Amino acid sequence: MVDTMKIGATTYEVLPQTGFVLNDRGDALFGQQSYRSLEVRYTTDPPIQVQLKTLLHEAVHGMSDEYVWGIDETMAERIANGVYAFIRDNRELVTDILENG
Repeated sequence: MVDTMKIGATTYEVLPQTGFVLNDRGDALFGQQSYRSLEVRYTTDPPIQVQLKTLLHEAVHGMSDEYVWGIDETMAERIANGVYAFIRDNRELVTDILENG
């Protein structure tokens, strides 16, 4: 997995951990992005597909902070799931974008 994640002008440290990530209220999460500490934490306990979707979900939160979208948790989940499926299902297009974009 990656060590850092760049979103706009901001670079986050990506920190894997075993067990759930706990937020400020003590809720157990698969991942959490923090603009204050510039960290993305995620659990390595679930299968790799869940870990990747979690990292993308946290990236969406980071984009919301960076570009002032103001989205809620439900919208972050919808966007992350849609983008994940698009990337997975359109590998050739994504490769072309990365190579030529």
